[in-house]
Amino acid sequence: MKQKLRYRGIKQAITQTSKFIQAISLLEFLADPFAYTQMKKVKTKISADSALDKTDYHLKCDFIRKITSYEEENGENTGIRQNIIHQGKTFEEMKNTDERVKIFK
Repeated sequence: MKQKLRYRGIKQAITQTSKFIQAISLLEFLADPFAYTQMKKVKTKISADSALDKTDYHLKCDFIRKITSYEEENGENTGIRQNIIHQGKTFEEMKNTDERVKIFK
């Protein structure tokens, strides 16, 4: 039932920042519905449970890393979740419309 409520929250969120945070929250819940799990472990669990093969696993891990906490070569963290939660940025200011649509697909 909680999953259904969380999914409804994503659909009903007013801003794309809210939708993004709700979607990340749903991933955390799906990885472990009974306890808090670090995002690094969420990434591994979700990727492993949904991957078709090893290549797909690595692609999914890379995607989740980029939307959560991704450190560039210059040391800048460009992860969307990292910047929303810890830096106070909005999804809308970080990504253009096409990029946001692509992330939600």
